[in-house]
Amino acid sequence: TKMKNVYWPIRVCLVLQTRRKRPAERKASPQKGTKSTKMKNVYWPIRVCLALQLFAVVAVAQEQHFANIGDLKLQNGGVIRNCRVGYRTFGKLASDKSNVIVFPTWASGTTEQLKGSIGPGKLIDSSTYFVVAIDALANGVSSSPSNSRLQPRMRFPKFTLRDTVESQHRLLTHVLKIDRAKAIVGISMGGMQVFQWLVTYPSFMEKRFRSWEQRVQRLTT
Repeated sequence: TKMKNVYWPIRVCLVLQTRRKRPAERKASPQKGTKSTKMKNVYWPIRVCLALQLFAVVAVAQEQHFANIGDLKLQNGGVIRNCRVGYRTFGKLASDKSNVIVFPTWASGTTEQLKGSIGPGKLIDSSTYFVVAIDALANGVSSSPSNSRLQPRMRFPKFTLRDTVESQHRLLTHVLKIDRAKAIVGISMGGMQVFQWLVTYPSFMEKRFRSWEQRVQRLTT
């Protein structure tokens, strides 16, 4: 399904090309327009195709993804079985993975809601940075009492912010193969997660931003 979503612009392009009349099929008519105009008319389906392809790639990058990180052992001795972490990515990852910014959600917040804060001219510029927005545990997207099949509702174990950060660390290091971030940004309870990241994995990030008040406009060294 994901591959179909990525390649549908190519199919559109092929349809546009096949529907254009071949020169032999056109009725004889006086030649009008310059050579450059004719070339533009010939290649406009290609330009449309490229634009649609770019749009599709960006849309797929922002889709909701899930990572199964296995059983998550908790600080209190409990276990979240078959723990699942939701996330979205924005922007392009640098070849040396030096432009990663981690953006966890606040309490009950979702990465869908974080989308409005990510992009050119916004809180985090995804044209410069590779943003990993992560759904915190129990937010209804990642493993939660409301969606767990093995531990539903009251059977869902109690957990701490450190457990939440541990799930995010496992996502980044084991699934996405990222072992260092340029910065970790959080709003409200997301800011509390930033503090926990600082305590649990102090060398993982270069910068920490914990709230709107700091008005992160540019993240530079």
